Amino acid sequence: MTLIAVGTSLPEMAVSLMSVKKGYTDIMIGNIIGSNIANITLILGLTAIVSPLALTMFDLNMLIPFMILISALLMFFIGSRAEIRQAEGILLLVLYTAFIYFMFINSFVA
Repeated sequence: MTLIAVGTSLPEMAVSLMSVKKGYTDIMIGNIIGSNIANITLILGLTAIVSPLALTMFDLNMLIPFMILISALLMFFIGSRAEIRQAEGILLLVLYTAFIYFMFINSFVA
């Protein structure tokens, strides 16, 4: 699923990178927020209609707190200056990589 998610996100990433390169950061922010809202509401909702989704203790104890932590970090980074600096972007990328690695390792345990 991670490969599919990366593959479907590449066009959004390309548009976001090009818009930032040209100085249109609003397009990037709208793209990210719109994509996240669509994925959470539309995709998750349709999936739950087809087959009910069960939350495991792993989801409740690990995944949800991790997502809340990342959201809080983003809000802290953006703050009043409305930008994410290079070091902060690297930290977010490292956290995402650690999250994917952790999910991959955990998939063999469960």
